[in-house]
Amino acid sequence: MVMNPIEKESQWPAKPADINNEEAELDRVEVVRLIAQCLEDFGLPQSAESLENESGISALSTSVKVFRQCILAGNWDELENVLESLGKFRSEEDYRNARFVLYRQYYLELLESGQKIEALSSLRKKLEPCCGQREQLKELSLLVICKTPEELRRRAKWNGVESRAEVLRAVQSYIPSSVMLPEKRLQALLRQAMMYQKDSAQYPYTKQSHLSLLEDLEYSNDRIPTVASRVLTKHKDEVWFVQFSHNGKWLVSASKDRTIIVWDVEKLRKSDDQSEAMLYTLEGQEDPLSFLSWSPDDSLLCCGNDKVIRMWSMETGTNVHSLEKHTDRVTACAWLNESSGLVSAGSDRKILFWVEVRGQWQTKDMILVSAQILDMAVARDASKLVTICSDNVIHIYDATTATEISTIKEEDSVMSLCLSVDGVSLLVNMSPVKIAPVIHEWDLTEEKLVQKYSGQRQSRFVIRSCFSGYNQMFVLSGSEDSNVYLWRRKNGSLIASLSGHSRTVNAVSWNPVDPFMFASASDDGTVRIWGSSSAVDSSAEPMNITD
Repeated sequence: MVMNPIEKESQWPAKPADINNEEAELDRVEVVRLIAQCLEDFGLPQSAESLENESGISALSTSVKVFRQCILAGNWDELENVLESLGKFRSEEDYRNARFVLYRQYYLELLESGQKIEALSSLRKKLEPCCGQREQLKELSLLVICKTPEELRRRAKWNGVESRAEVLRAVQSYIPSSVMLPEKRLQALLRQAMMYQKDSAQYPYTKQSHLSLLEDLEYSNDRIPTVASRVLTKHKDEVWFVQFSHNGKWLVSASKDRTIIVWDVEKLRKSDDQSEAMLYTLEGQEDPLSFLSWSPDDSLLCCGNDKVIRMWSMETGTNVHSLEKHTDRVTACAWLNESSGLVSAGSDRKILFWVEVRGQWQTKDMILVSAQILDMAVARDASKLVTICSDNVIHIYDATTATEISTIKEEDSVMSLCLSVDGVSLLVNMSPVKIAPVIHEWDLTEEKLVQKYSGQRQSRFVIRSCFSGYNQMFVLSGSEDSNVYLWRRKNGSLIASLSGHSRTVNAVSWNPVDPFMFASASDDGTVRIWGSSSAVDSSAEPMNITD
């Protein structure tokens, strides 16, 4: 009589951890198994074998080794016996799911080799008992009519023999890790340790410029950009907006003097002459400018000018389009995920969706709301559009269908917003009437207020904040007290209040490709470029340990 593998004990039964005994926190058997597996992964099988012989501990039991070899070599005739000897599965359902994954591969390989009678027999005797979905079984049976291996692979979305490794990984999810180690388990644990280090020490704002397993990361204030490395003075009046391009190569500033200046970031780094760093000075606006928006590919720059939306080419520095559909002041515009789609909003309570058709821009959709629209943002993947209105309501729309998804009522006057790169988090700057000045961070998925940032001053003017730093781990904001404020997102604590400007700081922008640079714009007529005071090379790109 064959024993049900669900009822069999694993070779290494789980033991309760003694968390009060430091010496017992690391299980010797587990550590040896992990190291032996890692040595195999690194191409050192003899070292792994030597470790197993010396310790008397195997990374994988004999039955698991046979099971892996059976799958990877396609020894399907031995599969049933190997399954029975393998050990405990997580549940009866997992046992059935594992058998289905395995015998589906066997069935498809039989079909590919032209053994249709054997395949149908396997379908009936092996797959049918463990398949819980009749429709899925029907789809598999219809694959018999495929005339070529190429057609079979296409219809089954299957990679032939190459799928065996994927099958092994899928089956592994149904087997307890004590029986069969997950692939590259030690490497995964080390990456988790590095991620913990990275998060807790706020990398790359650390004494070390690179991640290493050999030492703990240490947070360093000197790596935070808190020093004004450049003060740009080419505007003739208050500067109301500033924004880096997506590629980090350009910085654009908009002023009450009705001009837009596009700065070359690399030249700002290298040259002391501001004029050399001025790529374009865009003129011709009839009114002061309070917002700008880069197209996704940074080829176009969009700005509002009274009732007119102007588009400027970054190739030529010329005004290439003027869009006139709004009946009142345009307050915001944002691009969709291609440079041929645009959304604009204004005091006329209209949200207009624009599309470029044969070189001409025209509206394709319109949303009419009940209050004046103060600010707007579109998610990077263009799936979501968010607005704030004069009635203190946050409106969330499906950007593809132009339909409202939900609303969030704020407790006080809203002034501006900023949407995170992933489109999940939203910053809302509040103007105090009932409460002290505060910036709210909302989780739009949960529609939940998750953090408050305080310390800055905001009562009369539109002050803009932004997610900032590496992986947007900080929040940055201007203030009416002429300072720039920087907080940690993790706990809302204030990192720094940076002085330097002499009047209200209206807007801030963090360079999206340089975690050690941001810009601020002020009513004092200047734009300040802030950098790190550390001597460590701040141009080095932080390592992505998930790669």
